[in-house]
Amino acid sequence: MQASGLEKLPTVLIVPLTSKLKAADFPFSFLIEPDQINNLDVASVALVFQLRAIDKRRLKTKIGKIGRKKGEILKRMLKDIMGI
Repeated sequence: MQASGLEKLPTVLIVPLTSKLKAADFPFSFLIEPDQINNLDVASVALVFQLRAIDKRRLKTKIGKIGRKKGEILKRMLKDIMGI
């Protein structure tokens, strides 16, 4: 999820995921259970505090997307991290 206008950049912002569920104890992280929308194989933790930019060429195939509820959690955490 990036603002329009950023699609021309060679990079994209990503939130890494880990299957180490203990990571959900970190601030600015949340659990994502596998479902038909996200297509995850195992429960994973979104590490919002590790937000980073990567080159778009590193992205191979789209796995899935997060649902509305998790999207709202992500937006709130990003706003909190950035102080907006």
